[in-house]
Amino acid sequence: MSKERLEKAKLMAEMLRVETRLPHDFPFDLVDWLVEQAEQKQSLETAVDFYQSALRDADRRVQELEELLTQIKYDKEAHIALSEKYLKKQLQNKRYREYLELIKTTGTYGKDISTGEILRTYEANLADEALEGEE
Repeated sequence: MSKERLEKAKLMAEMLRVETRLPHDFPFDLVDWLVEQAEQKQSLETAVDFYQSALRDADRRVQELEELLTQIKYDKEAHIALSEKYLKKQLQNKRYREYLELIKTTGTYGKDISTGEILRTYEANLADEALEGEE
């Protein structure tokens, strides 16, 4: 029932009270009860509208959070994959350094006594340059 219609019903109930041609046992309490029921109905409809709106807002927020959670899970999986790749590269680099040290060591013949220059193979010099670049 609309507010206008409820106001009309209240007005009619008041008009019935002042009407003198009605029988003395006219059920005014029933009319009052009907008006009260209409008021309660309108109040409940307002509450239902409020809660439906709140529910729609909550549903939207839940959907936003679910999308965020999906993104976080995806980001976590990507982070784990990148971390694993990074660790593999770290181990690979460690092995390369060890091999470069081995090449440098096995390719070193000694020192030239007169010049103090370290005598190495070409490969040992390349390994030494690669190792110096990391420091």
